[in-house]
Amino acid sequence: RDGAPNNVVVFRRGGSREEYGKITDLEIGEGDVISFRGGGGGGFGDPLERDPEMVRWDVLNGYVSLEAAERDYAVVLDPGTMRVDPQKTASLRAERKARGTPAPR
Repeated sequence: RDGAPNNVVVFRRGGSREEYGKITDLEIGEGDVISFRGGGGGGFGDPLERDPEMVRWDVLNGYVSLEAAERDYAVVLDPGTMRVDPQKTASLRAERKARGTPAPR
């Protein structure tokens, strides 16, 4: 899927809020607060083709949540053992491929 865009939020001292994707020459006053969020990189290849054990590794190492593993990669992990459920994963992936949608939005 596509990567996330950059995001800049300016919280003005008076209470207003301004949001930008890209900005130059912005005047900042005393007491203003700026929040920067850098965009994330997009994925490479079909998420349904990612090795389920690699998705499990991503979950165990905090890169992907348990929920995101199922939502984005159609990999079902047992929350107790954190092992891949091969039957449920195969079934969910087959269902998504039949619909032509790798992951719901």
